[in-house]
Amino acid sequence: MNKRKVLIFDWGGVIAGDNNKIASKILSDKYDLDYNKLYNFICDTENKYLDVKYESNFFLEIASEFSLSVDEVRNELEKVGPNKEILNLIFKLKKKYDLFLLSDQITFKSNDIRKKLLPNPFVKMFFSNELELSKYKSNNIIYDVVLDKINSEFDYNSNYEVYFIDNNKTNIKFANKTKINGILFETFEKLVLDLKKLNIL
Repeated sequence: MNKRKVLIFDWGGVIAGDNNKIASKILSDKYDLDYNKLYNFICDTENKYLDVKYESNFFLEIASEFSLSVDEVRNELEKVGPNKEILNLIFKLKKKYDLFLLSDQITFKSNDIRKKLLPNPFVKMFFSNELELSKYKSNNIIYDVVLDKINSEFDYNSNYEVYFIDNNKTNIKFANKTKINGILFETFEKLVLDLKKLNIL
């Protein structure tokens, strides 16, 4: 019997661009700030809140550090949406496979993603802030948790193959330590080739 295929996608760097990089570029150019300092501070601040349900001080911490307004920081970080080419591919894959999203996000971003993914092509979206467990901090634990949830909630009886698409080599390494097959995302064209080699496309 052929095993059912399940595809799990990451968000930032795969479906959408890196909003931290894009916001840092816009704000550093506009206010003559040090891009690297701003970008690293945003990432470090975000990482503190990846596995908690609320991040009430996230925007304030960034705004205060660089003398920016909270609203402007938020607006720039919310601007990035899904890549149309990738999204079209995802909706094509949805016709044949069950698709899931697994992404390290803080609460405001997971809420924003839900608004931007309408209609939603995913059976379920798993966010680190809601799981209270992140890829960044948990090594491979989060992947086992997600596999358990897929098994228990969707009754696949373990008769399936899981592929995880992420642009981060470390995440792929830890996913591969579980029953997940990692696919490193580099470009859209490379992803298409990889999926064809696996007879997914």
